[in-house]
Amino acid sequence: MQESALETWDGTEEAQPAPTSAGSTKRNKRTVLIASSAALALALIGGGSWAAVAHKTVSLDVDENVQSVSTWGKNVSDVLAAADVKLGEYDEVAPGLDTKLREGSEIVVRRAHEIDLIVNGETRSVWTTAASAADAVAQLSLDSANVRVTASRSSQRADKELPFVQEGTELPVYHDGFIGSVVAEKGDTVDDLLEKAVVNVRDGDQIRADINLAGEPLLQVVRVDTTEVVDVQPIAFSTEKTTDDEMYKDEKKVTQKGVPGERTIVNRVVTEDLQPVSIEQISNTVTKEPVVEKVTVGTKDRPAGAPAPAGAQGAAPSTGVWAALAKCESGGNPSVVSRNGLYHGLYQFSVGTWRSVGGSGLPSQASAEEQTQRAQALQARSGWGQWPACSRKLGLR
Repeated sequence: MQESALETWDGTEEAQPAPTSAGSTKRNKRTVLIASSAALALALIGGGSWAAVAHKTVSLDVDENVQSVSTWGKNVSDVLAAADVKLGEYDEVAPGLDTKLREGSEIVVRRAHEIDLIVNGETRSVWTTAASAADAVAQLSLDSANVRVTASRSSQRADKELPFVQEGTELPVYHDGFIGSVVAEKGDTVDDLLEKAVVNVRDGDQIRADINLAGEPLLQVVRVDTTEVVDVQPIAFSTEKTTDDEMYKDEKKVTQKGVPGERTIVNRVVTEDLQPVSIEQISNTVTKEPVVEKVTVGTKDRPAGAPAPAGAQGAAPSTGVWAALAKCESGGNPSVVSRNGLYHGLYQFSVGTWRSVGGSGLPSQASAEEQTQRAQALQARSGWGQWPACSRKLGLR
């Protein structure tokens, strides 16, 4: 905008009645009528020339909306006040507010828009009166190859209404992995072009007015999604040990089983076109406390190599399924050990399995009664499959 194209008047300032405009209320019209009467009286007294000079018709152009204003105002500020045109901090008006008026003066007002620019990867917000995004980049003397103009649909600013390209320009539109194109008409805004391209833009999505490698304008719709991701992590339980001097050192007994706890973490994840751009932890709480495992361990030394007391083996069961199983596994001998030394007693326990059901020492050194009790406990826990060959032979499974 060049001031040289606009008219100004440097005449002598004279007292004038209150200003008016084509859009005045009835109360304003009454004020004008009184003022006109006063002016008429002055004209009769002073020779009749003052009223003809003070009243004038001027042109007011607000963002290319032009109206003719009839006014008694003496300067640009009076015309804007009469037309109820309020200027924002970054709006531009020419000529200046204090410029005096004359018949046919032209007043031009351009509203400023705030837009977001990404210049060499750095985001900045600027105010501009440019009519299009491309004009804004040129007005700010920026290299268009390194600049992107962005607008958020969640924003209430006027930047998304900023006309983007000139009439007849065909530009590509990128969205959801597709590339389309649209031809701009005079005055088209970004929203107009997206509507023509049949692209639905949701609240929060980013609209980017960009420049391609050939320096041509393009539109890109970036899908922005915000979700809350819940991550449940286990919390290991601790073990509390107590001692018992009546138990051997290689013995232990679980008196309370440990149970892992849970920690729930909630993260807010923001993605652009399904690619994460930010992760923010919004909560981290223990949602299930772990249960302490309580274990009793022995402190008594076991006699080294001490043979089992005489008669400790007791008698093997003589009837029923356990007698049959013992006969199949060991021939009914509670002190027998397999040739490889791995399996012991009536039911051919391994040492590890024996201890898992509470036994201590070697199974073949325990009484037949204890061996049978431990075997019954093992069967209740794990089934007849612990003796695969004999249980099948006996028809137990």
